[in-house]
Amino acid sequence: MRLDGVEFGRTPLEVPTLPAPGVVLELALDGYKPFRESITPRTGAPLDVELEALPAPVPAAPAQITVEVRSAPPGAQVFLEGREIGQTPFTYRCPRGPKNLSLTFKRPGYEPRVEIVDGEAGGTLDVHLERAHNSARPSANAAPPPEPALQIKTGR
Repeated sequence: MRLDGVEFGRTPLEVPTLPAPGVVLELALDGYKPFRESITPRTGAPLDVELEALPAPVPAAPAQITVEVRSAPPGAQVFLEGREIGQTPFTYRCPRGPKNLSLTFKRPGYEPRVEIVDGEAGGTLDVHLERAHNSARPSANAAPPPEPALQIKTGR
């Protein structure tokens, strides 16, 4: 506590000699807005001052994000902008940023899949891969192959 710039000590405090009217009272406490006001003290009357708390500091966001990357089935290669970054399952860490991450999942026998991850938040990414449609394999509804027109049997 200060009165007209002179340090008087810590509150609560009793000042034996009253200062002149219009004295400037200054109070400072960590986590509170500083108080500075002209006052007119009265004999025997306590002076109550309420300090205004400052807002709590907002913790800084981590500089990196973490993405837990999994696939069913596991073992898919994962690419970010054409560069392989891992094989599922794995944990990917990268700098936090406003740009979203476009991850491409590839595994032999399965359709490639692209997933988007929030570049600010990260999180967990579970991807289900679909089997590839193989045109060389006949479908269940395909007609059977035609019978040969000429059959030759050999033997006795």
